[in-house]
Amino acid sequence: MTATSTSTALQIQELADLCIEHLCDSPSDLKVCAMVSRSWASAAQSHLFRKISVASNRCGSNHDWSHLLRTLRRSPHLTRHIRHLHINMQAFSGSPICELRFTGLYYVSIRDPCTGPGPFRVGIQQLLRLPTLGRVKIAGKFAGPSDFLEMWHGCSPSIAHVELLCIGFSLLHTLPISADPSTRPILKSLGIRSALTNIRPWLRPDVCPLDISYLKVLSIADGYEMLRWPEFASVLQTIEVLDLMIIIPPDAHVQHSSPTINLSALPHLGFIRMSVAGGLHRDGWQIILDALSTITTPSSIRTIVIHSGSYLDVGGCNQLESHVLSLPVHPLPIVEFEMAAIKSMTASNVHEYFPTMASKSLVRVIPRGGNRFEVQGGHWFWGDGR
Repeated sequence: MTATSTSTALQIQELADLCIEHLCDSPSDLKVCAMVSRSWASAAQSHLFRKISVASNRCGSNHDWSHLLRTLRRSPHLTRHIRHLHINMQAFSGSPICELRFTGLYYVSIRDPCTGPGPFRVGIQQLLRLPTLGRVKIAGKFAGPSDFLEMWHGCSPSIAHVELLCIGFSLLHTLPISADPSTRPILKSLGIRSALTNIRPWLRPDVCPLDISYLKVLSIADGYEMLRWPEFASVLQTIEVLDLMIIIPPDAHVQHSSPTINLSALPHLGFIRMSVAGGLHRDGWQIILDALSTITTPSSIRTIVIHSGSYLDVGGCNQLESHVLSLPVHPLPIVEFEMAAIKSMTASNVHEYFPTMASKSLVRVIPRGGNRFEVQGGHWFWGDGR
């Protein structure tokens, strides 16, 4: 290929975009590409500014807030490239965020939203009202329930995926704010990483700022008893994907201290992932086996993922294989083991623990992490989003 033909090929925008896309994880190369031509600059800038994290004055993946503002004020067209925005409130003393005009922001992650000054909290509300917003992650503590509920007032109806971490206020009194059912965003997925004593009161339909009546994906850490709450029963009817982190208190006796996970209460459940904090041990295996025992006919469950750390217990595996093979459903679900150390436990090793299931292609080994739920059901909140 001659120099002329190479130059002509790289002038085709689609080819240039594909080449630049392969450099998405190399900011230094993208900055060089941005200096080649105007058409290359736009493609390179779309990757450079796609994900912005403002957490401190450190270099690296985090951006100094004042420097970012100067850049966006000088070149406001760059704002349209920002799809993911991660903000740590403790990094700011003021709130010029209201000045920015985000036209393509899809995902916003906010840490400690109530630690900043009043103007910044107004800026947070403006972010949550953006019509392009689809995914929100809130982490931190709130002074009271009114602060939490007020943050969602007038939020965008396009929000479909929400993750909440450590909402640390006490809800021992009546919530002062009522939700307007006509303005609440309809969620497809909800992740909860918080004490359930803080969560349960605002799940009431009259105060909940989020509509969870059409929820498809639910992720819970240390709180699977909420699956037994009467006020949550109607929500379970639409759940298709369930992700459970099971935390067993020290010296707890499973049979007496923990309620059974009743999977028959979720008629449309097709995918479940269960992980036990600290790895699978006797009590962890027992909770999983008890949960599988609740699967009845008819059942939509096709995949069961078990996060098993880096090793498997022979006794637990024998019981699990017996439970799965005796389930009163057809076809039988596939069991996938999510291994933390995939190199030390290969697929052939795992198959030795489940000889009958392996012969029926009912057991697999998958690496830990990845966008499991994105693959299963669309753009779920714990994937990278769009």
